[in-house]
Amino acid sequence: MARFRLLTPDAQYADDGVIERQTAGVDVDWDIRRARSLRELSDESLSACDALVVWHEMKIDAAFVSALRRCRIIVRAGVGFDHIDLAAAAAAGIPVCNTPDYGTSEVADHAIGLMLALRRGIVSYHQNLVADPVGTVEGIYARFGLPLPGAAADAMRSLAGTSRAGAERTTRQRCATPTTMPTTASPART
Repeated sequence: MARFRLLTPDAQYADDGVIERQTAGVDVDWDIRRARSLRELSDESLSACDALVVWHEMKIDAAFVSALRRCRIIVRAGVGFDHIDLAAAAAAGIPVCNTPDYGTSEVADHAIGLMLALRRGIVSYHQNLVADPVGTVEGIYARFGLPLPGAAADAMRSLAGTSRAGAERTTRQRCATPTTMPTTASPART
């Protein structure tokens, strides 16, 4: 039985794809390269691969697709695929897919972190504290003419989460926001 061959032309990891190789299993030969152009890849690598797993560093254009003799699918290891010539892939009968949830949690965490930093004025407070470490906490905003952190953060609240990351951010924000539950007072005992 012929082994399945995967080609990653533009790997983003420093190792030799240890996790990728373990995940793929022993029946898969994984050709991992760190090329940035088609001419850096051998004809043998391109013509022998059954599937392509690409990052974002290399343009997958018509010339690249025409060099793929056995390729049955192109998978983008990430969200966007604007560097892949979809028409050329379709003409060659090669489907293209992406990983739409790649980085969703990280983007949501980062957005919440930035909103918290804005709300608390962490960056401007830090910059001004480094510039004048003797100042008092009470007077730091007034002395440096900084806006109140709450006013600046109010603008961020109007940003609606319309992407997957925005929806994830909204969910995390709701989970992190304490709510007050109504209680019923017990009648006084005499």
